[in-house]
Amino acid sequence: MSENFNKSMAREHIPSLVMDWIRQKAPGAVVRFGEGEGRLLYARPDDDQSISVACKKLFRQTGIRFSSKEMFKVRSIILNAFDEADVVGIKGDASFKEEHKGWISKIESMFEERASVRRRPSIVTHCLVSVDLYNNLSSLLDGQQKISVISCRNLAPVIEERYGVKDICVYQIPSQYIVREVDDEYEAALHGVRIWPGFYSELRSSLKVREPGEIFLVGGGLFGKDLCIRIRELGGIALDLGSCLDKMAGKATRGRKAPHRQRLIKANSLSSDFL
Repeated sequence: MSENFNKSMAREHIPSLVMDWIRQKAPGAVVRFGEGEGRLLYARPDDDQSISVACKKLFRQTGIRFSSKEMFKVRSIILNAFDEADVVGIKGDASFKEEHKGWISKIESMFEERASVRRRPSIVTHCLVSVDLYNNLSSLLDGQQKISVISCRNLAPVIEERYGVKDICVYQIPSQYIVREVDDEYEAALHGVRIWPGFYSELRSSLKVREPGEIFLVGGGLFGKDLCIRIRELGGIALDLGSCLDKMAGKATRGRKAPHRQRLIKANSLSSDFL
């Protein structure tokens, strides 16, 4: 893949690339970086505001108040994934809101700036490539006897019913703090668990690729990026599907139906009524 260093590829072509990996049982990692990752990647030790922005993002993900020291540790694993992924989802489009476009522009600039330290060839694509991969799961999982999933959702029954995979290894992680209203008893079992640092370290150490080219569906938020690289190192194929796995579970965590969006809409409505 060396000839593809910094090569751009349309998002709709990425499932075909992944299918090639699957046929060859070749390890690979598709990892996406959006505004959330950008808030950590752009944190600087000499910039208190950027540190505050990054720590707030981590709180929304985890419910944990991160010190700047611990935040920079998380930043380092995200940066490693940024440098190491085979397919890097960072591009945006005209449909994005202006703030999101701003973060996408910063991420793209940083990617180019880090070309000299990148040790692996990379293919650059749209940050919503997860949607294309999700929509092609029937083909990608066709004939697979075993796969693994990293998610807060109870996805094994859905995957077995929808895609016919019988042997599903699930690594359950704590759910995103800001959208826990959609959780049921399955996710609530880990509400009291702090994902960082102990849980994350143990999870990373426990990952096992049970056969060359085993597919991992990853929905781990900020922490899932580095896990994708670890899976690739172990010989697996990591697909960073993010909130598409919430959708698979029937949980609305993005868009206007997401709990935090509904709270904002309700607050704005009450504000208007008061005025």
